[in-house]
Amino acid sequence: MSSTSIDIQSILAALRESLENRPRERNNLAIKRHLMGKGFPEPLSRVTALNELCYWTEQEVDDVFGRLLATPDEIKDPELKSFALNLSAAEEAAGIGPTDYVKPSRAEVEHSAAVLGALCVNRKGEFRTNPPGGYAALSHVWAQGLGSDDQNRGLHRSLIEQVFDRVAPLGINWIWTDSVAIPGGGQELEFAEEELKAELINAMADIYRKARQVIVFDALALRLASTDAVDVAVILCFGSKSFLVGISWCV
Repeated sequence: MSSTSIDIQSILAALRESLENRPRERNNLAIKRHLMGKGFPEPLSRVTALNELCYWTEQEVDDVFGRLLATPDEIKDPELKSFALNLSAAEEAAGIGPTDYVKPSRAEVEHSAAVLGALCVNRKGEFRTNPPGGYAALSHVWAQGLGSDDQNRGLHRSLIEQVFDRVAPLGINWIWTDSVAIPGGGQELEFAEEELKAELINAMADIYRKARQVIVFDALALRLASTDAVDVAVILCFGSKSFLVGISWCV
């Protein structure tokens, strides 16, 4: 896997160009059967075969999937993870599970809600609302590893470090992610926290709009050993975030 960013518009343009350069002979029924033979569900196979892959051959599809650093079972696994929690030596020695979480203070959350700003975190675990120089907003599936802790402790430090490792080539110093910026988790929130949560959720559209970059993380795309825009576009069709439109895609 390599670290780079690909603009979503570039991905769409590359996919359109690839379709224009193919013989205009639809192969959607064969592609649908081929995808279903790989174990993909019928609705996904049908829609993809009718649209993005309608002029592809089975071999061309296999070539793209051959560049995935994943087993056939992993490719179809709905529980595939983007990031995995890494315990520190101290946590492993203690034998009590993860403890090193990063979470903003109540005052920091209240301030971000008051100004409807982006409460961002840096690699050191420090927080700042609307940091100078801008920020990158993350878009991800909670179940793929970057979700808030069930006990409302925030996000484990190792996960934050992994994110910054991944986006390092982009020169990003601050990130916004709902996992730490918005109160939530498995435990019931206090009434005041619920109010803060509602205010911050309503501000999310503006937070994404004002971000310098939006980084979309998807577990399948993160295993793609290619930075070719067409390859990324195809894998996006089968990833959990294929319905999202972002500004940058990190692979």
